[in-house]
Amino acid sequence: MRMPVVACFVLSASLAMAADPMAELRTGRAGHAFDHLGGIGEQAEAAAGSGATIIYATGLGEVGFSGLPAAGELEKVRSDAAAYNRRAKQLGIKLSIGYLCATSIVKLEKFDAHFPAELKAQLKTPPADWLEQDRQGKPLASWYGGDYRPACMNNPDWRTYESYMVRQQLETGHDGIFFDNPTVHPQGCYCPHCMQKFAAFLEENGVTVGTETGNSADVEAIRKLADAHPKEFQRFRATIA
Repeated sequence: MRMPVVACFVLSASLAMAADPMAELRTGRAGHAFDHLGGIGEQAEAAAGSGATIIYATGLGEVGFSGLPAAGELEKVRSDAAAYNRRAKQLGIKLSIGYLCATSIVKLEKFDAHFPAELKAQLKTPPADWLEQDRQGKPLASWYGGDYRPACMNNPDWRTYESYMVRQQLETGHDGIFFDNPTVHPQGCYCPHCMQKFAAFLEENGVTVGTETGNSADVEAIRKLADAHPKEFQRFRATIA
């Protein structure tokens, strides 16, 4: 499985409920390890044997960026992930942090083929509309090439999907989330959601926008503002990632 290693952050869920939420992360106590090496995955035993106490586990991460499988297969993936986390804890692993890609969609045309009904009910647009966009509003290709496509982290439906995957990871025994690849395309993102947020960003920083952001003409006006304020646009892009 291809798992790119780039800047990431951890969202801890169960730690917030612990009596001493930072205990497992104290200097000198925590030993961090990825539980995969290239194509060799599920290395909790080796990690624990080498003294690691925190692992960054795949869990449902692969199905997260490649599209959920049919219900029966998904349940097996969930069951296997839960069993793996229980075994890791028995071996001495204190925290298992589940992997999720912050932007990647693989095989876009089949990505939502098996979305469960409860997830579909929350979505307003198809995955093809979740992609980062260039200056002309066209979908951008992934920096990885191949079947990868970059989703926009400001897109509300993508965020809904990511929230659904966070729940999947936490329900199978992961203690938090490792978000890989929280990256904005070098040529983006100029989608309507980003442009609306950029307009608000300009206003907050003393630049009068003077447009309503509810239609395509206004989106184009904000794209022109991005061209006219490149430094501010770069600063705004940094807040996304």
